[in-house]
Amino acid sequence: MRALRGQLHASLAGMVVGIGFLCLSLTPSLLPRTWLVQGLISGISTATGYAIGTLAGRLVPVRPGPRVRRALWYALLVSGVPVLLTLAWQSTRWQRQLHALMGEPVPDRAGYLRAELLGWVVFAALVAAARGVRAIVREVGQVLAWWLPARSARPLGGVMVALISLVMLDAAVYDPGVSVAVATSQWVNDGLSAQVSAPASMTRSGGPGSAVSWASLGRQGRAFVAGGPTLDQLRSFARAPVRPPVRVYVGLGSAPDLRARAALAVRELVRTGGFGRQVLCVTTTTGTGWVDPGAAAALEYLYRGDTAQVAIQYSVLPSWLSYLLERTKAEAAGRELFNQVYAYWSTLPPDRRPKLLLFGESLGSFGGEAALADDAAVPDFGDLTGRVDGILWAGRRSDRPARSLAGAPGGVPPARLRPGHLVVAGAAGAAAGLAARAARPGPATGHAVVPVRDVLAGHGRSGVRRGRPARARPPVRRRAGRRLGGDRATARLDRVGHPAAGPAGRHPRLDPPMA
Repeated sequence: MRALRGQLHASLAGMVVGIGFLCLSLTPSLLPRTWLVQGLISGISTATGYAIGTLAGRLVPVRPGPRVRRALWYALLVSGVPVLLTLAWQSTRWQRQLHALMGEPVPDRAGYLRAELLGWVVFAALVAAARGVRAIVREVGQVLAWWLPARSARPLGGVMVALISLVMLDAAVYDPGVSVAVATSQWVNDGLSAQVSAPASMTRSGGPGSAVSWASLGRQGRAFVAGGPTLDQLRSFARAPVRPPVRVYVGLGSAPDLRARAALAVRELVRTGGFGRQVLCVTTTTGTGWVDPGAAAALEYLYRGDTAQVAIQYSVLPSWLSYLLERTKAEAAGRELFNQVYAYWSTLPPDRRPKLLLFGESLGSFGGEAALADDAAVPDFGDLTGRVDGILWAGRRSDRPARSLAGAPGGVPPARLRPGHLVVAGAAGAAAGLAARAARPGPATGHAVVPVRDVLAGHGRSGVRRGRPARARPPVRRRAGRRLGGDRATARLDRVGHPAAGPAGRHPRLDPPMA
């Protein structure tokens, strides 16, 4: 009983910091979380804070007496419990809002409170495991003390226990966990849904005449080629003649390796007439092969269906797991697909080439950046503007190279946005490279001023670069006709959103011709 009571004690400093970490884990996230995920995050965060607080408490020489400690514990109880209950209830509201905004089923508020219970269970399990390891280290140190000095025995015992623990975790937890994750993701990817049927159009992969079978597309690929606006929806929006959009997708099971999948994607573009469209967008998918349906449909609406979009699958794992286990696959896929598409596109007569666009979201932006650089760590900014007509990268990582071009080899200067233009300041070489593409010379200072074609979109909570796009350029809704193609459909957006607005201006490179 005395031993059990000794194990139940808690560090005051550890609990204070742990509760602070727990409160932080309950704040709104970028993406919605299930109660299971939230519980695991809360438990791990609380345990981490408890460890930091316990270590800090031992390093501080102040040792309050029993009465003071008892008073501090009561103060923590009186103040901490109401705060945690309020924040726990509020976190359910935040998560319900996030689920609704993302179009996910909204969880029951009372049921979501299971996350708090799970968090405390995970916290207790981690603390118990840490104390168990500490007890083993102590016992091993006592055994080694028979042959070694006491000062050396316990540190050596700690090193031995740490090494054995790592080997056991790798063999008993990591490898089986990865195997289960891969098998589960593969099962989800291969599963056929009765709600998604094969396309009947020849402009879609998996449809009539396609060299890509419907089953080999994978779950996300089937959703991509079967989705998108219908011809009636395009006509209703554009109020002009439309064309059936081209959507090309090659899944993991469609070809044996990455190069073969990219080559098959190019052949599918040729078969469907993708290189004869007004716009060709090369998309790097997320880890599971997902392509944002909103982004894909927006491009088709803007160009009245006269578009082609192509993507290949490189993994079945969720993006966070794919990044941890196989991050090079996203870079290789983005580079291989773009290079093969660009190689065929370059053989076309200049007046018959479609506008070439590049899109990537989250891990897709990570792979998309690699498409424009021989060295994936340092993309060439001149290459970025010289080979494509437009780029949209959303949810980029904050440590990716475009975050700070000033440190890149060759003295490429930093970039900044101002309303309607991309300004690259500094070395004449970089300015000349951009000016050659833009056909608009910069001021005498050596700056190059080009129309906005490339957009890097981020979010402060996603680990990507924080930005203020409203200051960089006018809202898209107000300037849709000017920035994204000044045809009649997008001009109508201006008049609907702002009745006083006149006809939209025309962009020199991105605007489709008036119907």
